[in-house]
Amino acid sequence: MGNYEAIFNLIGSILGGLIIGAFCGAISLIVGIIKKKKALGLIGFFVSIAFGIFMTTVLYQPAFLSIIPSAIFAGIIFILTKNQKQN
Repeated sequence: MGNYEAIFNLIGSILGGLIIGAFCGAISLIVGIIKKKKALGLIGFFVSIAFGIFMTTVLYQPAFLSIIPSAIFAGIIFILTKNQKQN
């Protein structure tokens, strides 16, 4: 019975990390679309999903910490678009 519980917990962690990572990654995706940097927005989105899954399955931490890479990518997008407007 213990193996079934472990598998159920692993699948639940993966799905939870995926959903919450996608929710948090939507920030960088939306910023990327608005600022016309779709590639960076998509990269931030997928990094946030991977980070959310990693946090829940490997480190046993809350998946909402995937807001960190999303915020970093959103900040990078803002900095890059700011520099382009000055040039």
